[in-house]
Amino acid sequence: MKNLILLLSASLFLIFSSCKKNSSNVVPVCDGSTPTYDTNVEIFISGRCLSCHGTGSSNGDMSSYAKLSAYTSNGKFEKEVLTNQSMPTSGPLPESELNMLKCWMENGFPEN
Repeated sequence: MKNLILLLSASLFLIFSSCKKNSSNVVPVCDGSTPTYDTNVEIFISGRCLSCHGTGSSNGDMSSYAKLSAYTSNGKFEKEVLTNQSMPTSGPLPESELNMLKCWMENGFPEN
């Protein structure tokens, strides 16, 4: 009986600890700057996203402002890049890039 309780306790611990949100995520903060796609974001997208999300990609094409707009307007870009920080899959973004993208989002994702 004691072993059963120990096994159940360990199982519950593993279940609940695996559901915990990644606490290493940075909370992006806009510093008041006004980045635009043409000036700041395009180079970021080119360097961080196009290897998986290039022209005609089945993963989602982000090769232009118009194509990226599909992801910014439906909230997927914000969710995956800023909130979950699951993109890019190559690893976490530096805080400075997250903050720049947060400002871009808060300013309505301007193109230029």
